[in-house]
Formats: sequence, C-alpha cells, structure tokens
Amino acid sequence: MTELGGSTSTMWNRSESWPLLLQIPNSFEELESMSVYLASCSEALRRPEDAAIYQVKNPQENLAELEEKIVKQGRGGIAILPALHPWSQVLLRLPDVEHHVLWSPGRDALPTGVIRREVNLTFPDRRWINVTRTRGTMSVPQRWHTHVFVDTKNPN
Repeated sequence: MTELGGSTSTMWNRSESWPLLLQIPNSFEELESMSVYLASCSEALRRPEDAAIYQVKNPQENLAELEEKIVKQGRGGIAILPALHPWSQVLLRLPDVEHHVLWSPGRDALPTGVIRREVNLTFPDRRWINVTRTRGTMSVPQRWHTHVFVDTKNPN
C-alpha cells in the first residue's frame, strides 16, 4: 500500500487490480472539503470486500425491496435510511461518521431547504453534509437521492 502526502491521504494498492486513486479524509472537515470530488468521482468509494458485496446485492437489482423500505419508513415519499452499501473506503478513517441516504419521491431533486429540514429532523444537533452524485454515477437513477454523512460524535 502506498501513501502519498497532503492533508488528506491518498492510497493506491498497486498489488491488486483494485482501483484507482482515492483521497481518504482524516476528519469531518476534510470530508466536507471533498464533497464536489465525491459527487462525480469514478474511483473506488468502497473497500474491495464491500465492493464485492455491492456487485452481488446492487440496489438497482433490489429496487422493489428498497421502494418498500422508503414507503414504510418515510414521510410523503421522502426517507432517510442507513446506506445499504456505505462508502467504506471514504469513511475508513472516520469511525464517528455514519453514512445514510435521503431518498426523494421520484426522479426530481429535492430543494435544499427540504433536504436541510429532513436531515435536521432526523439528526438534530448533529453536523452533517450531503453529497449528491451526478446523474451518470447514481446507483439508482429511478429515484433521486443524496448521500448524507453525519458526525455522531461532535454536535453542530
């Protein structure tokens, strides 16, 4: 494993075919600063063992099950659920950060105010950021969603 300098560590495993270069944040602030990068990167967001599970249990293939959870646990078609396949590579050094997904009722993006309200209702007094993947990189394009990262240790 090779680590390169900078405030965020960059890791690349040359001994395996497992992907590319990924900046790995060391703090919630670094995660925040990477949100634009994470929205469109095509690099490995999950560790290899988690990516293998993702390939088998891709949310796209379990869409009916996902829809059922959203309807059951959501409000008006909007639901915040724990990520079924968290970005474990991104969160490797952030044990106090949880990964959730906020799902909208359809393909249209939710307004920022609605996102803020829903996340603050679900995680009051917590620091959080959301990352919305670009259309070509969304795992479930049938339903708009954004990834929500919550700092469970430090209050807002």
